[in-house]
This record gives sequence, C-alpha cells and structure tokens, in this order.
Amino acid sequence: MDTLYTKRAANAYIIGEKMIPSNSAPNDRPLIVWLRLVALALAATSLGLVMRSGVEIFTTPLTEDGYYSLAVARSLAQGLGFTVDGIHQTNGFQPLFTFIEAGCYWLAAQFDSTNYEILALRLVTLVAWFGFMGTALTLGGIAADLDEPRHAPLRQIIAIVLYLGAFLAFMHHFNGLETGLMMFLLALTWRAHQLAFATHLMGRCAIGVLLGLLIFTRLDMGILVACYCLLKLIFPGAVASAHQRKRRFGQRLLETLQIGGMALLVAAPWLLYSHQNFGDILPSSGRAQMLVDFDLDRLAWMIWAIGASILPNLWLGVYDETFHNGIILSVIRGVIIFLGLMSFFRAVRYRGGTIYRATTRFGVEFALILLLALGVMSAIYTVGFASFWFYYRYVFPFALLSVVVMAWLAAPAARKQRFWAGFILLALAAPTLISGLLAQNGRTLHVETVYWAQISLVRKHVPDRYKVAAGQSGSLGYFRPNTVNLDGKVNHEALSFQDHMDDYLRQNNIEWFCDWPNYVESYLGRDPKQLGWQLVDQTSTPNGLIWQLWHRAAPDLNPSEK
Repeated sequence: MDTLYTKRAANAYIIGEKMIPSNSAPNDRPLIVWLRLVALALAATSLGLVMRSGVEIFTTPLTEDGYYSLAVARSLAQGLGFTVDGIHQTNGFQPLFTFIEAGCYWLAAQFDSTNYEILALRLVTLVAWFGFMGTALTLGGIAADLDEPRHAPLRQIIAIVLYLGAFLAFMHHFNGLETGLMMFLLALTWRAHQLAFATHLMGRCAIGVLLGLLIFTRLDMGILVACYCLLKLIFPGAVASAHQRKRRFGQRLLETLQIGGMALLVAAPWLLYSHQNFGDILPSSGRAQMLVDFDLDRLAWMIWAIGASILPNLWLGVYDETFHNGIILSVIRGVIIFLGLMSFFRAVRYRGGTIYRATTRFGVEFALILLLALGVMSAIYTVGFASFWFYYRYVFPFALLSVVVMAWLAAPAARKQRFWAGFILLALAAPTLISGLLAQNGRTLHVETVYWAQISLVRKHVPDRYKVAAGQSGSLGYFRPNTVNLDGKVNHEALSFQDHMDDYLRQNNIEWFCDWPNYVESYLGRDPKQLGWQLVDQTSTPNGLIWQLWHRAAPDLNPSEK
C-alpha cells in the first residue's frame, strides 16, 4: 500500500490506525499565503546581491577563501589552467563549482574582454542564487512528501521559508565557495532517493551521477557515497518493506555496483589529475589543514558547529562567537535541540502504525544515511583537521535534516496557531532579510569576510613588481599580482616548508610578508628581526584583526630578481 488515502476512508486521512475526518482540518490558506509572501521577500532580497554596485559586488558574503576559487576560475577562463597566479599549477580548490565560476568569467569576457570581472561576479552570484532557491524548493518537496498529505502544503512552505530565512544558509550559499552547490546536490540526491529512483536502473544511474557530482564538488562527500553503498549492500533499509529485506545479496551487490561505479566514473577525472600531478587525491587545501590530534577545544568548536548547523536560523553571525567563544550559545542550542528531539520522538511514537507511503519510507532511509555520514565526517574533522573555524561549513548539511524535521514538527502546531507561526517564521527570517539589504552597502550582520585591510596595507608600501607572501592570501592574491601563498592551500610547494618557512622565502627571493601576528610568529619566528626582518607598518580592523607588514632587505639581489 503506497498511499494513506483509500476507498475505505474516502473522507478521512489515515494516521497509523487512527482515522481523522478531513472536514475537521482548519483553513491553512491564509498562513500559506503569508509564508509565500515571506519566501518571495527572501528570494528578492537575496537576488538583490546580483545587482550590487561594482564595489560592493566584491564584498561579503564573499569570503577570503572564496577568492582562491575565483582566482582559479579567472585563470581557467583566460586559458592559464588550474592556477591561482597564472603560473603554478594547483589542486587546492573544489573543482565543480570553480569550473562553473570559470564559465561565468569566460561568458563575461565575451562581452567586455577588459573590464569583465564585475559582470563575472554578478553571474557567479546569480548561479549561487539559483542554488539557494533550488535547495529550498527541493527541501520543500521532501518535506511535503515525507508524511500523509493532510499537512503537505504547509510542511512544504514552512521548509522553504526556514531554509531561505536561515542566515547561516544565506552566508554559505553566497560565499564564493562550493558549499551552496553541495547543499543543492545533496537535496537533489535525497529527493531522488525519496522518489524511489534506486528501484530501477535509470534511477540508479541518476543517483550515481548525483553522488559523483557531490565528490566532484567536495571530496569529503566520498564518505556519504561509501555510507550509501555500504548500507544498500549489507542493510536493505532501516524502514524497508518486507519484500526489500528478502532481496538476494547478489541483486543488492549489482545495484550497489551500478550506483558506486557511476559515482566513481563521474569523479575519476579530477581524482586522477590530483594523483598524477600532486601524488595525492586530497587537495592541497585539505592537506594544509590536516593535523591529527584530539583536542578538547576542537571538540567544543565541533559541538558549536553542529549546533549552529542544526539551528541555522539561530546563527547570529558576528555576535555568535562573542559569548565565551560560543559556549553559552552552544548550551542554549543544546537545550533547544534536546527539546526538539523529545518532541520528535514523541510525535513519531504518537504517529504509530505502519509506514505505508513509499516517499516516507525512502525519505527516512536517506535521512538516516546522511546522518551516519555526517557523524563520521564530524569525527574525522575533529580528530584530523585543525581548521576548527571551518567546522560549521564542513558539517552544514545537518541543516538539510533539521529543516525537514522542523517543518514536519511545526506544521500541526502552525495550523492551530496561525498568527504566532507566521510571526515566528518572519522573526527567524529577519537577520537574512536585514543582511540582504545591508549587503547593498557591502555589509551584513556578520563580520567583513574579505581582507581589505591587508590589501590596503600592501598597496600602500609595496610596488606590484615585488613578491609578497602571506598565509592568508585569498583576497590579496586575487587583487594583487606577485602574491605567494604560504599555508599551502593553493601552493603545493609550501606544504613541505611549514616548519622552516624562512628557507622557502629565501629560495624564492621573497622579501615582503603581510599577515596576522600569529602567522608572523609561525613563519618568521618569535623574533623576526633575528632573521633580518623589519616591521614596516601595521593596521587593525574594527573586529580586532591586526595586520602586519614585514620586509627583509636583500642587497645582493637585482630589482629584476626580486
């Protein structure tokens, strides 16, 4: 039985073994119309990012690391290959979205080969907007078909508003990185599995392609592919039908090979490129952040990141980390998540009965696979990667699960309290609406995520013909030639010099360095003057960042060699 609606209950909805007359349902239309207006306002506000002025288009929500991808995309469009600086090959970027960005740069150059970068950024932002909207609409479809049809339209619009109104989702989708594309592809994969694509050959090929594109988008999605194939092979389904559970192992193996083989085929070109040119399928951006250690601070940040991802509408941007490094907010979120889980299990227990709908069965099945994959990823990042400031981006797919669950939980209550439901959802969307408007002037409720102070400091003192090195070199390298990345994200050569960077600087005739004090100490030592470095200037930003510019004279070099 694949539907809850039967001839036996022509005028009723079946919930488990309970019968609820359909004519007892309240009128949802006023609330749905209101939420559609909120969704349209969110869509229009985020679309406004595309039409920002030629100065503001380069500002937040674009991020420092987003400029690495943008620089590679620009090089690709110019026919210079996979490079940040037009010279040195790199694999320190996430390929699929960078290739899409490269297409935007190429297309913009067809209209104006000289001043095309503003148009290119508009096109990149437009692509991000489509991904933002596509993710929200797909989640709405997942939520609508996840249970009996009585609350489906309301579940759908609540999920859409929750995602479009999530400030953290807004920042991640428009940061110039692959996060938004990854979320869209994950939502599409979930939807495809929910619609039973895995039950026929063409559908399995489609899911395999989506999974391969996910790996092509970000390599750690290979964990999801492994979990998907493994569970499909050895465990037919946590909520599978009796027929599914009795399928032969050989049949399951064949289906798993079809999906996994297609995923590998799609991702293989990039994996081969990385392995042949750099000796490792892991991009240099990943290797630059690897440091195996169990650190309680990392664990605390991962807890914070998971909480922020599960409740993306309660992420407060610049204010989120001010309360004891986010600990207080982590506790508050923990309480909210605990109460939400209690409500969820209570609702599941009340729901009772047999899961008749295939879309419910398959939808829950993929949710469990994604949850398992995210758990594995969270553990790997906590133990293996020191970049705790990126954890909230790495585990952001938790938001997909939470948005659908929140829509499922909220729909029945929203029908009873339509005014308060509309008010609360609008309040949750307010930071995104406000940030979308502020972005017209280059600001959001988050910190400035492009390092203009560093760029200004270098431009003030260093002519373009001289090399300048930095650990944080994303935006500096995009806007200034002769910038050398030192932390290894996009510079494979620098990875082996992390403990003796002065040797690398000397070998490459680099006599200027600009970065934060902690990078200065890491690369130039506690007393750089002992190595011949002199502090030229420094500046600070409103959010407390300090930038220092150091110079080491090299009298034995001719200007042309510097």
